[in-house]
This record gives sequence, C-alpha cells and structure tokens, in this order.
Amino acid sequence: MPRKRVPRPSSELTRKRILSEAERLFSASGYDGVSMRQIGTAAEVPFALVTYHFDTKLGVYQAIFDHRMSQFQAQRHDLLQKVEIQPDIYQTFLLIAAAFVGPMMTLSNMPNGKPFAQLLAREIFDPNEADRGVVAKHLDPLAEKTMALLQKAAPKASKAQIARAYHFATGALVVNHAGSERLKRITGLKNSELKSGDPTDQLVHFIASGLVAALRPEILAEKTAIPVTVESGRT
Repeated sequence: MPRKRVPRPSSELTRKRILSEAERLFSASGYDGVSMRQIGTAAEVPFALVTYHFDTKLGVYQAIFDHRMSQFQAQRHDLLQKVEIQPDIYQTFLLIAAAFVGPMMTLSNMPNGKPFAQLLAREIFDPNEADRGVVAKHLDPLAEKTMALLQKAAPKASKAQIARAYHFATGALVVNHAGSERLKRITGLKNSELKSGDPTDQLVHFIASGLVAALRPEILAEKTAIPVTVESGRT
C-alpha cells in the first residue's frame, strides 16, 4: 500500500507563495495571458515545483478559486436561505440583492481581496469560462438558488425573464469590481473620489430597483401611473 505523502511546512509555504503570485498574475492578465513559467518566476521557485504542486496551469487556477471561494459561498448561501417573500415586494428584492452583493463586497475587502474580486469578475464573463469549471463549481449552485427566489417573488415572470434579470444583476455586480480606469477617464474623477464611501447600499438599491422593473413592472406602474409591460419593458 503506497505511503500517504504528508507535506512539509516548507512545502506548504511554497504552495501558498505560488498561489499568491499566480493570483496576482491572473488578475492582471487573465487565464490565457499567464504561463506556468511566469508563475514560477514570480514565486521564485523552479518550474518543476509549480508542476509538482499543481500539475497544470488549470490546476493552479482552480486551486486559487478553491482557496478563495469557500467563505463567499457560505455567506451567500446563508443570506439566501434567510430571504422570505415580504408583503412589500421591493423589500423582498432588496433582501435578494443584499444576498447577491454583500459576499462580493466582503471578498473585495479581505486582505488582497480586490485583485481576486477583479479576477472573479473577469472569469464570470469570459466566453471560455466553462472550459475551466470554476464558475460552474462555485457560483452556479448559488445562481440557481437566487433565480428560484426571484421566481417566487415574481411568479408570473417566465423562466427566460428570470434568467435575463439575473444576468442583468450579475452585470451590475461584476462591472462594479472590474476596475475603474475607464470611469476615471470619462469622468475626470480621481481614484480617491470614485472610491470615497461604501458603495454597497447604492449597488443593492440599484440592483433591487432593476429587478422590480424587469420582473414586477406593475409595481412601478402603480407608483408612477405609467403603463409598463413585462414583455417589452417599454412604455
């Protein structure tokens, strides 16, 4: 029977250093823009050690998400579990939006969390994300729970409408973490001005309002006396 390999402390430190440097490189350049040799050079270890610990570049990439996403998944799952359909439907959408936004903000505010939040944002909308499997593993089960809640809050909406609303909400969340260089360019604002204050509440209300508009437009019609159709969203 083969002996079980027990990693030495130095081996674990090396593994963590490789993951840390790989995360930084992937955040800056994306999956396709990074090589295994670059990871080894950045971590100051031989190329053979990178393959020893992770086998392939995909192995490194998946290990980063496995390491980072456990707390995110647990927090979002717990928040979604606590959501109950309220008589005030906007409050229901606020609770769903808070469960959607909060864990990403927590992740971003962790030590060295911003680069990983940007990496996650990049991965979510990468056309080739299915090849790597990290979104399917770490986010798809939570997406299904979120869409099930949206369906309960908007029982007359079709499955396609629910899916689009979820997709729109994801877009708002991801863009918020994708970097602000373009926003600085088109507004002339400084980085400190854009990042002043906590944007969580604004983003939660933005997403909740969008969900209401997309899935329960009759609520807007009641408040504004403007007729809105679910299908087209046009007045």
